[in-house]
Amino acid sequence: MVFLIRLAQPLDSRKIGRIISEFSEMTDWMPNTYSVSENTSFAGKLIDYGWVKVFEHLESLGFIARNAIEINALNVKGSARGEGIGKAMLNDAKKIRLN
Repeated sequence: MVFLIRLAQPLDSRKIGRIISEFSEMTDWMPNTYSVSENTSFAGKLIDYGWVKVFEHLESLGFIARNAIEINALNVKGSARGEGIGKAMLNDAKKIRLN
């Protein structure tokens, strides 16, 4: 599968918020503490910092948020898990190194 990798835009915050919420709901060890609205707001802040890249193939499938070399968040839409998106996100992150 070929992915489009791009910097997230403010309009992506809702999609990213849903991906975060879905992950919390599907993962037993992750507490479902925040609403979709709160996750959307959080995603918007990360996007405003310029930290987020979205991975797409016909739709938003996942995202990675990074502050320089530190990964702050990495989530893949439940229906897209096992397709290599997480690995693609990590490989993209490895391309950027600080001196």
